Amino acid sequence: MKTKSKIYLQYLYSVIAVSAFSTIGFASMSHSRPLNLYVSAGISDPSGELASAMEVGYHGAAKMGIQLEPRTEFLFGGEFHSMPTDHNRLPTVSSDFRAIMVGFDVKINVGIPEDPITPYLLVGGGYANIDFTDTLTQITSGNTFKADSDSQSYFELGGGFELKRAFAMIRFVNIFTEQADGRFITIGIGYKFSLGT
Repeated sequence: MKTKSKIYLQYLYSVIAVSAFSTIGFASMSHSRPLNLYVSAGISDPSGELASAMEVGYHGAAKMGIQLEPRTEFLFGGEFHSMPTDHNRLPTVSSDFRAIMVGFDVKINVGIPEDPITPYLLVGGGYANIDFTDTLTQITSGNTFKADSDSQSYFELGGGFELKRAFAMIRFVNIFTEQADGRFITIGIGYKFSLGT
């Protein structure tokens, strides 16, 4: 059974997503907005219960951005994360933790417009399809992750900086699974492609 808090979070994500797309649709009809494509890759470092079974892995992401205001951008896209089993703790397990995530973010630039380095904050969420196969069923530390594929909501918070079209960022990600939360930290670098207006 899902807890009320998780049901509320999923409802909140739906409301935010509908509101955001409505805003973008209205803005697109009234004004021409700059579009950007963000492509990035980096490491995914497990935290909390995931750290008891997984090692540092990798991720790749691609997101489309539409400028809502000079300092505010709405991003939508997907990413893939893979973290290998810690064989020192689980020598008989060969499967990995994998997650395919689709969601949205609000990116807010907090730097000085004339500065070549632009720091920014990022907050967002969406849905993640996670797959541990048999990995976490063999953890003896009380981990209660569901063993199999599962689709749940996630929340992320982070920040970074841009230097012209290159960027770097760090994020905290929390996937709200049925029994426990899957937390990890991502550190990545990428490139922003301008798609015009």
